[in-house]
Amino acid sequence: HLDEAFDDASILVEKCGAIINSHERAAEINQNHVHQAAQQRSNDILFVLTVITTVLMPLQLIAGIYGMNFEHMPELQWRLGYVDFWIFTGVYLLISTCGAACLYRKWRRSNYVPEPQVGVVGPT
Repeated sequence: HLDEAFDDASILVEKCGAIINSHERAAEINQNHVHQAAQQRSNDILFVLTVITTVLMPLQLIAGIYGMNFEHMPELQWRLGYVDFWIFTGVYLLISTCGAACLYRKWRRSNYVPEPQVGVVGPT
């Protein structure tokens, strides 16, 4: 009986080892999926922030220049110089936002930027 018990125990040890290996592989695959999903979400957020920065950076430069105290700027002598500045700013924002939206749609159609997946963990 001891030989049979020893054989049964060794078979159970082998099966347990296979189960442990299987679970380790599954945990590693799951961890890789979670890591990839976090990277994709981070990339999507950085893409949006880059577009926003690209649109707003020139306006910040212009506002910084116009925010300085100059006495000899031609626009300050114009009757509608301040209004012209805000019209230019609005037109620039409209054009750059439309351009960014067109680029985003074009990249979305070419699968350069993947569709956001809500609630999905792992690669898409």
